[in-house]
Amino acid sequence: MTTQKRIAKPLDQAQSHYTVLVVGSGYGAGVAASRLARAGQQVAVLERGRERLPGEYPNKLADAQGAMQINAKGGRIGEPDALFELHVNDDQYALVGCGLGGTSLINANVALELDKRLLDQAHWPAARHFRTGAIDEGKAAIRQLVIDHPNAMSPGLSFTETMAGHISATGCHHRPCGHVERIRDDYANGEAWGRSEGSACDFRLTVTTDNLHRMLEEKDHRSRITGAVTVSALSPDPLPVREGTFRLLVADPERAESWTMLYDMVLEGPEGPVHFHGFKTLAQRGKSDPWTDLTTLFVTLRTGEDATGELIGRGVLKLGVDEFMRQLTTIEVHDSNSLIGHVVNLIPQARKAIETYFVAKYAGFFAMTTFRAYGGMLATLNDFPAKDAAGLVARALRLPPPERHVVPTADGINIGLTRYRGGPRGPLVLAPGLSVRASSFATPTVEENLAESLVAQGYDVWLFDYRASADSGNDTEHPPEFTIDDIARHDWPAAIRKIRAVTGADSVQAIAHCVGSMSLLMGIGAGWVSGVRSMIASQLTLHPVSNSRARHSAAYPASRCW
Repeated sequence: MTTQKRIAKPLDQAQSHYTVLVVGSGYGAGVAASRLARAGQQVAVLERGRERLPGEYPNKLADAQGAMQINAKGGRIGEPDALFELHVNDDQYALVGCGLGGTSLINANVALELDKRLLDQAHWPAARHFRTGAIDEGKAAIRQLVIDHPNAMSPGLSFTETMAGHISATGCHHRPCGHVERIRDDYANGEAWGRSEGSACDFRLTVTTDNLHRMLEEKDHRSRITGAVTVSALSPDPLPVREGTFRLLVADPERAESWTMLYDMVLEGPEGPVHFHGFKTLAQRGKSDPWTDLTTLFVTLRTGEDATGELIGRGVLKLGVDEFMRQLTTIEVHDSNSLIGHVVNLIPQARKAIETYFVAKYAGFFAMTTFRAYGGMLATLNDFPAKDAAGLVARALRLPPPERHVVPTADGINIGLTRYRGGPRGPLVLAPGLSVRASSFATPTVEENLAESLVAQGYDVWLFDYRASADSGNDTEHPPEFTIDDIARHDWPAAIRKIRAVTGADSVQAIAHCVGSMSLLMGIGAGWVSGVRSMIASQLTLHPVSNSRARHSAAYPASRCW
């Protein structure tokens, strides 16, 4: 028990007058209050939460359950004076400390390797048992084993998840959900009808992987599921899982920057097997946030062993805060029957270091994928797509040989044109958004890209890289300075003039996106561009409406901040 005295007082004991009032007690406010008090000021510090003395902090995950509060759009979850306070907002998420001391209360520690000079001291027993450098050599050897043989050195991991909700077949008409909406059609209908019908569904499942490294490296990130699912419409007793597969954060091939967590099981039903399919979707869209998406499972149950059986019901299962905190306490790391098992038997002290390394990789994969889904502009700064591309094998494009043209404009800047002769229709010019390569219209990462589709329909396709593109033919190390007016005044006229000269066509058609669209319309409106007989304008036209952040940035350019 600490002998430290409390310094906080309730508001009813406050004096009627102070010369200085400091709001907050973290690093900045705490230091300011201290210096002002030492300078002779009468200082009062106001802080939310309560004062915690040594011994009063949670030191186990189970204890931390009651020390968590979440502030989200739907309101607060947890006690208002709980130590760990997570703010979940549209644009930013923040974890802060609540109590006297502010966020300094929840700082994480930093673990450093043992200073070898400590073992050189005579009073340290280890100095008598190890020759000089032996510990460093041992650590280096184990570290090299992990690097050279991660598959053999990786431990396994398991955790238990509990979710509950309702399902029903009533109101399920197999309608697809809107892209910008939360998933709400059949699943929300099934959940609502299931609640009214008293058709409950819940599960307690254990997800196990025998090898963390292998699971993370595999494309589908598979683990096995054991446990039981209770479906009140089928039986009052839990239905055991005969076989089950969990797939962690699999990239959605149909939607960019979207990942799914998949639960597929065959249950032992009272009248035969039952197929269970569930998914969580991680993607930044209207009314989505990471907490909601990670704790909401959309489920479909059918008779039989696969997804072709008769529909039993659809619905939604939820993971509550209490269940989530309990789930954290169920995480277990175990040694597989491989090299790691032999190493930790010989050197038990190495177990924790090896387990921590691989669990950190698991946590890093989970956290970074979540960041990619919801990090917005901050996530794009990491250029994740370029890192992913390094491991992709590009398919062969179903396009004729490209014809490349670099064309100088009237103001001495280059533009790029790439032609794919698909037939007599067109010519059709495709212009991308600002700083995007026009080759994005011919990407090999989808089954059929736009250029392939248009060529297959007989169009003479021209990809247009105006001066903002890295493929425009200008110096990428020292690109030219320009405005959108320059693209409208010089780039579009030069591009259309070149296409008409090469093809002999009187006019062209255009599909233009974002700044490509706006600049073409600007050129047409100002009379700088002619010879365009039709166009599709995507995203931007002549009246862009920006958000508050962009307007703020325009009002306060970066040059004013330096």
